[in-house]
Amino acid sequence: MEHPYRDREQAEGFLRDRKERQGEVSLSTELLGKQQEEIHAISNSLLQGAEDLLAGRIYKGRVNSGSESGSDVHDIDEDDIEDEEDPSSEEIVERSSSLKPVRLHMQGLPKWMTKPSQKSIVEGPPDSEEEKAADENSNAEDSEDEDGSIAEGSSGSVDSFFRFDPFDIQELAQEMNDEKKSMAVLHGKNEINKILSRLRISDRVEVIGELDKWFQWGAQALDQRLFICQSRCGVVTGKSAKICPERDPERVEQRLARFFGLRTRRTSTSMAGRDDRGEITEAPPDSPETSDMLESNHSGDSIATVSDGGAVPAAPPLIASESTGRGAGSLSEEPGSWGASWRGTDKQGSATEGSGSDKQGTRFPTAVLNPSKTRMAAELADESQLDGDTGRTAEALPSRTTRKMVDLLEDAENPSSKKKTNEVPGEFFGMFRFNAAVMGFGSSPWMDEILGSFDTIVRNVGNPGRLQEECDTLALRLSKYTGTINLAEFKAVMLASLRSLVSEVWDQSHEVAWIWLWENVDRMLKALAGKPRQQEKALGRFIITLTEEKQNFLRSELYRRFFALAPGGQDYFKQSTTRLYWLVDKVLEMTIELYRDPKMMANEISAVGLRHVGYGIPTELFGPYVSGFVEVVRSMTDDTEIQEAFRWSLSLLGRIMVRTIDEGSTVVMKAINTNSAKQLRKAVQCAPRGVRAMWCLDVTVGAQSISPLYWAIESSSLEAADAMLRDLLVIRADREKYYYGVDDLFGRHPDIMYRLCQDAVSLLPTLLDGLIWRSRISVEGQRRVNYYVKHLIVDAEGNFSNNLAWLVSAEDPLLVCHPAVVIFSDLLWDGLARSYFVMTRCWFLSTLVVFIVCQSYLQHLPEDANNELSRYAMCACRIFIYVGNLGQLMKAQVKHLMTDCKHNHFVSIAAGSLRIPRYLTYWKEACGFLLWRSCNYVYHARS
Repeated sequence: MEHPYRDREQAEGFLRDRKERQGEVSLSTELLGKQQEEIHAISNSLLQGAEDLLAGRIYKGRVNSGSESGSDVHDIDEDDIEDEEDPSSEEIVERSSSLKPVRLHMQGLPKWMTKPSQKSIVEGPPDSEEEKAADENSNAEDSEDEDGSIAEGSSGSVDSFFRFDPFDIQELAQEMNDEKKSMAVLHGKNEINKILSRLRISDRVEVIGELDKWFQWGAQALDQRLFICQSRCGVVTGKSAKICPERDPERVEQRLARFFGLRTRRTSTSMAGRDDRGEITEAPPDSPETSDMLESNHSGDSIATVSDGGAVPAAPPLIASESTGRGAGSLSEEPGSWGASWRGTDKQGSATEGSGSDKQGTRFPTAVLNPSKTRMAAELADESQLDGDTGRTAEALPSRTTRKMVDLLEDAENPSSKKKTNEVPGEFFGMFRFNAAVMGFGSSPWMDEILGSFDTIVRNVGNPGRLQEECDTLALRLSKYTGTINLAEFKAVMLASLRSLVSEVWDQSHEVAWIWLWENVDRMLKALAGKPRQQEKALGRFIITLTEEKQNFLRSELYRRFFALAPGGQDYFKQSTTRLYWLVDKVLEMTIELYRDPKMMANEISAVGLRHVGYGIPTELFGPYVSGFVEVVRSMTDDTEIQEAFRWSLSLLGRIMVRTIDEGSTVVMKAINTNSAKQLRKAVQCAPRGVRAMWCLDVTVGAQSISPLYWAIESSSLEAADAMLRDLLVIRADREKYYYGVDDLFGRHPDIMYRLCQDAVSLLPTLLDGLIWRSRISVEGQRRVNYYVKHLIVDAEGNFSNNLAWLVSAEDPLLVCHPAVVIFSDLLWDGLARSYFVMTRCWFLSTLVVFIVCQSYLQHLPEDANNELSRYAMCACRIFIYVGNLGQLMKAQVKHLMTDCKHNHFVSIAAGSLRIPRYLTYWKEACGFLLWRSCNYVYHARS
């Protein structure tokens, strides 16, 4: 076989070029390996800072930088606090002097903030054996074992951050003398408010989601680039990772700084640190080598994070330690492997190693987030449970909750986005749901039931009866949930949400007040826990056992006892015996339905109560009615459980009815009951101009509403209804605006014209007169007139209204001749209907002319005429008629037929033996149908 190269020089040149390309690939692979090491070191440091942020380890004592002894910190005399042990050496004396101001400053804070680890304050041995033992005991109390969720020696956790006891401030303050107590308590409150405002819940979750997303994308991008280098060298050891876009470090720094509220700087990893007090030391200017490395490496940009002691380092902790010679995130390379693993050092110095491998054994670096460090990681993992020993790799870290939090950051950079989910909720209900999801209670649907009643509970905290009623209905709704209901969880989320919303003014008095409120609600709910289900079963057994004889006894005995207890009730129960018996059956049915569907029944009872407002039923009659009903039931059964179930349900029904009647009995409704126009005018005179119209149009109690105007029409109180229409359609004015109720009237009742045409035709002139305004000033024998006919022409959606059709259906010539009707009907005719009518009639006339010419002229031409030409003309005319006229008729008939079939609109004729579509009952459509059929007959006859 002939060699592809003609001479030896070409072969040597090819080998030389191949070696150069291999050297370039090796160099680029080495650079990528270094970049991978740096990004994993940064990820380790950022994860450590994020865990510190989540655990609440951000507090740092504000020690006076000008004095190491701290004698003037907060004006507290050092002699007021005794030293634990006198220093016996220079080292102990120096350590004691540096610890004292920090401890003085931290007095008055909660326990989880006043127990930092020794390393976070100062390096050195304990003062004495007693102090060492005390520290070990405190650490043992605040920490759990290795299998727990909090690492040993940790200074706090997210759980303690959310659930800290504010009374720890007073307990610590009692150890001080009386002169310093008030000052220390006030100082502790101020520090707590600052820390709470700095550690917002949304910031912690959003930062964790952003860090997680950034680490994964960076690692995948590096793996992909390494795989490309391997493929160029002819070494392919595994499958490539997903190709994901690289994140811009500058953009990530800005976004993280916005949530952290900290400064970010580009600096060398070995030129920034902290002094003994935990303050940030400024780094010198970057050297040329360092600057070049940072500019050429994406992962070289550092992000300010929170360290163990609470200070903010200026760069990730890559400073070499004395023992290992590596940073907090140490890197180890193995010969022959293209990836690198990293080791994360926890608080006690123990290393946690994380690495992943594919099927071929190629190692890919993974970041391990130890859930034992913080409770937030376990709360975010809603798809799978984290193992306390092995942790969870970065590839499996993001869950649904984490992805939602990451979406918050993504939407923050899109102001034009429709969904503003990145914004922290500014109202209680949104903040409550946000905190519930963050704290791991998002899958508790029973919290939504309490949240739905929480506004009513808070507003009626001073009304014990109303508060008890709301708690009773809430207990019925909660009884429908089969899972475990822990009311303490709602309390924790509620207090956390309130602290976040009003952190500037929140103090101990607020804490005590809200805790007292929830303790009362908790007591009422727990008193009914488990009872509704048992009572529902007992009452169901009683109703099933009622025979027809027992039901008749119950009906008759109820009214006998009720009239004996309240003789005035006979004036309101004037209906027939059948109607009265039906009312008893309906009340008995409502008592059992209240247990089965409490939400629906509460709304239905409110609607019935609003109707009783129109009936004018006194609330004093409900007590005797309930008492008489309960006495009759007790005489029919000896089961105490059935008696208690019926009594509790009926009493709750009565309380809801009485409350609805009291809240709905406005002065306008009382005037309607008397059917007095004079009283109605007096009732609306006390209403402000802005809400005067709604007093006549809406009465709302809970989720139910009633219209006083419609109620007056239905109850035939036409004098009151006429007075309301006149009052609504009067134009009033003040210095700022005009007040005219026509928009409120047609907005609340768009079918007011239809209701008046059906039930109160005598009120139509009043309504139409109110739509006209005439000026009192005349000019040259004429005066200005305004017609407010917008709502007569179009509805709220901009479609044509049916008001003209409703007026025509009233068949009153005087109404049709009213000026308002004339003006708006003329507008419709001149603006739209006339042109359409003329076009359709012209088309009909043209088809009629063509039809007459075809049938009466062309067929009777003389025989000597051109027969062939006449036949072509006749064919063209017939095609025009069949397509233009017959096609239009067929389209209209098919459309009407499909509409009636879709809505099942059929009419029975011939004694019910034949059903036809309803559109054929109109003479115009029936004539069109007959014309279409006749044209078809003629066409078939001709053919």
